Amino acid sequence: MSLRWIVWSVLSSSYIISFFHRIAPGVVADYLMSEFVVGAGAISALSSVYFYVYMALQIPIGAAADAIGPRRVAAVGSLMIALGSLLFALAPSYSIAFLGRFLIGIGVATPFVCAMKAQAVWFRPNEFATMSGLLAVVGTVGTIIATTPLAAAVQAWGWRTPFLISAAASLIIAFLIWFFAADKPVEKSAQPQEPVTFKQTLLTIREMIPTVWGNRQTWLGFLFHFSLFGGYVAFVGLWGVPYFMQVYGWTRIKAANAMLVVSILYTVGAFLVGALSDRWLGKRKPPMIFCSLFSVFMWALVVFWPGGPVPETLAVVFITLACVSASANILSLTLVKESNPSRASGLAIATANGGILGAGVIQSLIGYLLEKQWNGKIIEGVRVYSDAAYHHGFLVFLATSILAAAAALAMRETYCRDLAQIDSENSSSEEPLHKEFLLS
Repeated sequence: MSLRWIVWSVLSSSYIISFFHRIAPGVVADYLMSEFVVGAGAISALSSVYFYVYMALQIPIGAAADAIGPRRVAAVGSLMIALGSLLFALAPSYSIAFLGRFLIGIGVATPFVCAMKAQAVWFRPNEFATMSGLLAVVGTVGTIIATTPLAAAVQAWGWRTPFLISAAASLIIAFLIWFFAADKPVEKSAQPQEPVTFKQTLLTIREMIPTVWGNRQTWLGFLFHFSLFGGYVAFVGLWGVPYFMQVYGWTRIKAANAMLVVSILYTVGAFLVGALSDRWLGKRKPPMIFCSLFSVFMWALVVFWPGGPVPETLAVVFITLACVSASANILSLTLVKESNPSRASGLAIATANGGILGAGVIQSLIGYLLEKQWNGKIIEGVRVYSDAAYHHGFLVFLATSILAAAAALAMRETYCRDLAQIDSENSSSEEPLHKEFLLS
């Protein structure tokens, strides 16, 4: 295995843990409600604090990855995940569990940006979207662990033990990153470099922020990621399992199996969309537009199905296809990277990836709407919500899919190349024509 693949593999391994914690609350939601005597609103807050902290730290994490390299940033992040997992697993109260999720949110802010930064340094530009799809595959390993295996482990050992195991895994990953990852290839770092000081890091951040934040492509990518991927994570990571258990009477294992299949199909979609964009279309926008509009159509069928609950088989099909369409979010991050200077790629990707905030916002909005529609029914200490209540909450998925389509339509196509290079070529091709006009 070549060095670049070793570096990428070690850095991306922490992304498995990140996705585990992103999805796990949905599988143990009813246990947490019963354990801490809370309802949908409180569980939404417990799950979504991960995303609020994650989003808040994307900018400094991205800038730090640009300034001091991804290795140290990712290693410290894995240590923080371990601490938060330990605290969550041992929490005697809701407030301590909330603090544990908060610390996990700090740690999981690092893996994706650091892996993407490594991709930008170690791999060719025309490999970037494909590698991003492969990173989604790695993340899905965490999703797989957080679905059926977690459901089985929870039934066998209780909900706390799996989080203790995740804490130990995070410590091992931190060790691997520290000793086996590298910030850049040898030929790019042959010259001795002075250690980067905290002051220099702050100056680097201040220098890059106006360029990245002043670019409308960055914020359109943020909105696409916020809306489409946020909806996917909100469903698979929190509301999918309770929805199928409470509306269709599924067991926890069956509902977790469904989330497992959805996650695998999402991953396949992400890899195929990345390869399709890189190797065959040579464009980013068409798959983004198609997938977001397809998501609008699927969620509209779920929400506006006439005459009561959607038939069980159709509900599975519609929701699965809507979630799989979110795989196009990989292209929004790639497009943002191509729309900003290469030296600021970490900050650009981190800013757009801050759209993961959408998962927290969408989870909270749905939790609020469920609470408003709750009819007072409780079974074994767990609040039960009706089909009508869930579909009222799922209007949020429809609205965010529409936002994603609007963002995709508004973005500028990069044709799988850096926009700076395209603009430079256009300027040089126009210059001779300008001179010829003056001479004539």
